[in-house]
Amino acid sequence: MKDHIIKQEEGLKRALTDRQLTMIAIGGAIGTGLFMGSGIAISYAGPGVLISYVITACIAVIMMFSLSEMAVVHPTAGSFGTYAEMYLNSWVGYVVRYTYWAAQVIAIGSEAVAVGIYMQYWFPAIPVWIWALGFGAIIIYVNSRSVGNFGTIEYWFAMIKVVAIVLFIIFGISVVLGIGHSHAIGFNHYTDNHGFFPNGFKGVWMGVLMAIFSFYGVEIIAVTAGESKNPQKAVPKAMRTMIIRLFLFYILSLAIILAIIPWANAGAHVVAQSPFVKVFESSGIRYAAGIMNFVVLTAALSSMNTNLYLTSRMLFSLSRGNYAPKSLGNLSKNGTPINALLASSGGVLIASLVSYFSPMAFNYLFGVALFGGILVWIIILASHLNFRKSVHLYHPGPLPIKAPLFPVLQWIGIILLSAILITMAFSPDFRVAWIVGVPFILIISLSFFLRRKSLPMEIDSQLKS
Repeated sequence: MKDHIIKQEEGLKRALTDRQLTMIAIGGAIGTGLFMGSGIAISYAGPGVLISYVITACIAVIMMFSLSEMAVVHPTAGSFGTYAEMYLNSWVGYVVRYTYWAAQVIAIGSEAVAVGIYMQYWFPAIPVWIWALGFGAIIIYVNSRSVGNFGTIEYWFAMIKVVAIVLFIIFGISVVLGIGHSHAIGFNHYTDNHGFFPNGFKGVWMGVLMAIFSFYGVEIIAVTAGESKNPQKAVPKAMRTMIIRLFLFYILSLAIILAIIPWANAGAHVVAQSPFVKVFESSGIRYAAGIMNFVVLTAALSSMNTNLYLTSRMLFSLSRGNYAPKSLGNLSKNGTPINALLASSGGVLIASLVSYFSPMAFNYLFGVALFGGILVWIIILASHLNFRKSVHLYHPGPLPIKAPLFPVLQWIGIILLSAILITMAFSPDFRVAWIVGVPFILIISLSFFLRRKSLPMEIDSQLKS
């Protein structure tokens, strides 16, 4: 049996409450991808970006259902990396954990760059890299505390984002419909500048490539299951709540932005300011833009906090599986994998260096992280296909949460994600992801087989179990 793969990751404290897990799950998916990356998506698709986000949201929901099914049965810090090892093979489990770790480390860097850009709204003379390093140090400290403290801080980070988006939607609807204002703006901007699909379906599809980045972070549902007090109850609740809220937050927010300001003004290939802030700048309400900038700053810090949590747990999982130095699997007195946390913090330093040399740092880091993230989602769906064949061995009786239309939706998700990867290879804006991503996968694979050769008894016993 494969129970030892789960048992080797024991030791983390189950201190996250149902309420914290729900808010962390929502907060993990509402960050720079929506507040900042949406501007790039709009520049590709125009108002048609709404279709881009609907397509992407459907892919995310398919993946979330599959992942949540497995997380309820196997609540462990290694999450989808562990599931890939159990239901595909050790090589895939190794590659997916290291790939996700690298992608999220770079994501931490992109969030750090975003923080620096947001801070320049108030302090334009201070370089981006200084803010990235300063706030990065704070986030590292927060993650070094107990998981209960992390859950509390992330809960309030997420609450700020949720409240802000709700208020933004209420404000936007009042402006669009003319409630409390001199006149209704309506939806005329939807057909400005060459109509709803200014760049055709190609623009919409390119918008999907950007939009999928906005949904990265939903995987935290499965990772936090390893430190949840009651994962069988908390995971299904968090997932169902998140699906509804993400559709409302993403689609409504973008619909409002596109109605209030012309899409050509909201979008930008080089990210310099959040489209959410642009909406309030155009409103004429005093201090409103500054307040919204504070909110998107909080969102970026929240995403950094969450991603650092994710990467430290993934590296911890690798160590406990004998795929990384044993010291990375050590836990502090408060139950935190402190060595894995410090190793994962390198993303902040990398981001600061890149932003120092290039004004397009956010765009470059995004492209690299995108390849790894999509590959991980594909492997999650592939793992779920095999999981269903043997789930009865681990969970007799009905599952607390069950993915609908299995396996049709899983195959649809795999096909769409594969199409996104192929499109990236032929897109000048996203080709950098392949240029860096493919060699990375090859190097990681080589390291696996070299390590397997040096530790034949340990690895082979896992392969045969």
